[in-house]
Amino acid sequence: MKKSIETPIGRLELIETDGYLTGIKEADGDFSDNSPLLDKAADEIREYFSGKRKTFSIPLSFSGSAFEEAVWNQLQLIPYGERKTYKDIAEAIGRPGSCRAVGNAVGKNPIAIMIPCHRIIRNDGKIGGFSLFGPGAKKFLLSLEDQNSQL
Repeated sequence: MKKSIETPIGRLELIETDGYLTGIKEADGDFSDNSPLLDKAADEIREYFSGKRKTFSIPLSFSGSAFEEAVWNQLQLIPYGERKTYKDIAEAIGRPGSCRAVGNAVGKNPIAIMIPCHRIIRNDGKIGGFSLFGPGAKKFLLSLEDQNSQL
């Protein structure tokens, strides 16, 4: 099932499989399947963009290599408004020499925003890339969280 929603960074497509949110990506069409889970996910994303939501309650499901899943699980532990580096994530999953591989896994994150890959920055402090609408969208999300993390 799919649902598309407008956000300040662009039109998102939310994907549900077997009662779990399995994807958030750039929408390539207009979808509006009838699903309580997708409706709730859309509401939570809108609340996030309005600054009213800092955590999500939607059940997620993703599939990747064991390494990718370890990275995606670690990303979910980064609090709202905080940033970590690729190196931080590599060390947290017990693979300190794998910064480049962490970057690749972050770029393959299937559930952007809810798995907050936008909170990962380069070791030199620059924001780096973002697979969902590019670095401008990442900068927007980081700024949004900076503005609302004190509230």
